[in-house]
Amino acid sequence: MFWGCSPGSSREDLRVESLGSVPIREGTSAPLNLEVREGESIAVQLRGNADEIFFIRGMSGPGGVWVSDEYGAHVLESTRRVLDRYGPLRTSRNPVVPTLGHHLSVFPNGDVPLPPGRYSFVIGAADAVGRSIDTRACVRVSRRSPSVRGRVDLTVHLSGALGWTAENVESSVLPAVFEDVREIYRAANIEIGEPTYVDLAAGYQRLENIEGPGDYREMLAHARRGLNVFVIESFVGGTTSELRGISDGVPGGAWLFEESDPDCSEGTASGSGVVVALNAHRPNEDGFRERTARTVAHELAHWLGLFHTSEGGVLEDPLEDTPSGPEAMRNLLYPDIDGGIELTAGQARILRQHPAIIAID
Repeated sequence: MFWGCSPGSSREDLRVESLGSVPIREGTSAPLNLEVREGESIAVQLRGNADEIFFIRGMSGPGGVWVSDEYGAHVLESTRRVLDRYGPLRTSRNPVVPTLGHHLSVFPNGDVPLPPGRYSFVIGAADAVGRSIDTRACVRVSRRSPSVRGRVDLTVHLSGALGWTAENVESSVLPAVFEDVREIYRAANIEIGEPTYVDLAAGYQRLENIEGPGDYREMLAHARRGLNVFVIESFVGGTTSELRGISDGVPGGAWLFEESDPDCSEGTASGSGVVVALNAHRPNEDGFRERTARTVAHELAHWLGLFHTSEGGVLEDPLEDTPSGPEAMRNLLYPDIDGGIELTAGQARILRQHPAIIAID
């Protein structure tokens, strides 16, 4: 299984280097350094044990502090009260979302480019309930220049939900769903390839535990290079049953590593993608195709690095051209299923920065 580009890869648009296996003591690594050239964006990819949470705890360099695990003065007390323990990361200048088993942070994910120079960052790790731990993480850093057009492969993993398999999928509505998704991304100058449909082993139609090791993680391990959409029947159990779809990370990653990597022997998390539950889109009612396509495109946008237009009324997308108020309802990242499919120029730029997107300028 190959996750894209490793050192020595033939991809000309992406330069990848290994920082090896990094020890983390009491939830924090020693500082790691990197040099950024003019106009570059940086992706830092971590991989570790599947039952541990990983994130960038801090990053600073030219232009000041980009990530911090302490709230900045700009964050209102009312906002702090409603956020979880990772609130400081999410409200940083370059917002960070911790991920189970692996992590990807892309810099910048806002409007301000990274000034060239030397940057220092530290890795954080916690157990499933947020307690600081001793562990290790494998680290890759990729670099790329801005791109105005990109392409990416797409694999659709079928669980057998609604009776659809790789053998009969062409007679279902799914090809039309994914053509709608491809059209949405063409507006962002991203060409998603024709879907490759593959069957999953039995047992993944209904998923219950998405918070730790189990069927969810086992299913994601089947991910291939590029974008991966896992089509299931439903999420079950508690509030999980209300989910229409989910992205494994904002952004998602795990693809910069080979399955066997001499620099990164620690860690078991290996796959990443988005999951869409068909039953939540009311398959027996009119509009099923449009609702499903919108959810797939929405979750893929999270996986490629975009946040909701707003979150709970307290967090805003870090891009200036992301609409707010009633205008936001037309945007693909509006958090309701009845939102629109539009993307702004700033959002499209962030999507194309993800290392899975291959530049075709």
